[in-house]
Amino acid sequence: MDYVIQPGDTLSSIANRFGVTVEGILRANPRLERQAFIFPGQIIHIPRQGVVPVPMESLYIVQPGDTLTRIAVRFNIPVGALLEANPQILDPDLVYPGQIIAIPLPYGTVVPTATPMPIFPPLDPYLETK
Repeated sequence: MDYVIQPGDTLSSIANRFGVTVEGILRANPRLERQAFIFPGQIIHIPRQGVVPVPMESLYIVQPGDTLTRIAVRFNIPVGALLEANPQILDPDLVYPGQIIAIPLPYGTVVPTATPMPIFPPLDPYLETK
């Protein structure tokens, strides 16, 4: 999962928030070992240790005025599913603008796993000019 560093964040506070170690964050972000500091707006990868996997998820950036209930209603999923997909949320009444959270697919959604979707669809040979 990716995380946008907020003002006042430290690697230690981020590790505590997500239930991982600073060493785990550094392993997931080798460039951090070469930096003197982290800064607001920087995006880092948070390793997902000990998380119950969800079939598939999207990332959502919390907006001003959002609550977990409003987000759950917007995506038609239970609040409990949001909490399960986001173990870094220790207080369900506390989400903040700019926070990136995982949005799991609704329960019962069938997720194909055999072939990943290409980023760009293949070109249609019938539409090409010769």
